[in-house]
Amino acid sequence: MVVFQDSKNLKQYFQSLLSSYNVRIVSIDGEDGSGKSTLAEEIFSIVDGFHLNVDNNRYLDKNKGGYVKHLKYDIIRSDFDDYLSNGQIVIFDGVCNLKILQKLNFKADLRIYVKKLVYGIWGYEEKLEYSKDIKEVVKEQKGKLRCFMEVAAKVEGKELGSSESGEEPLAEEILRYHFEYKPNLNADIIFEREKSVAAW
Repeated sequence: MVVFQDSKNLKQYFQSLLSSYNVRIVSIDGEDGSGKSTLAEEIFSIVDGFHLNVDNNRYLDKNKGGYVKHLKYDIIRSDFDDYLSNGQIVIFDGVCNLKILQKLNFKADLRIYVKKLVYGIWGYEEKLEYSKDIKEVVKEQKGKLRCFMEVAAKVEGKELGSSESGEEPLAEEILRYHFEYKPNLNADIIFEREKSVAAW
């Protein structure tokens, strides 16, 4: 695993890999809002390829409350096949990438994981206590979220209603994905993107 904090250095390294290895599928993974698409666009600018962003309406039925089960796998697979058969590299960008690729029977040749840092700290890391049981971690996170929502509702003078839809919220789905696939530990490249507090 190689760690970069500068996208120019990462792109140079990426170009050197392209000349040495047969890279066809590049997975860019990370938590929601970490800057995956921005990095994908930067890398896409230096390759003959296709940027497949699964958050796009073409591939995802949005506002369903979940992610992996609401993707249009037939369209994603068709686009993969078209571009790979033309010898182009597919830059695959989204959350839960390793799980999606597994469902499509594809495998990434290069796995990049993007960490969103604020003042040099990766806040998402505190959730990823892999030694704990995922049920315990989900319960803790739901408790913290419920507390935050209660405070926000009081500040706004509202009552906090029940939101039991039976659908797994995206944040929980991404957290469960991390515990199952450990994408931050199984990446070939880690890109640490510093975000200013104002960007939150």
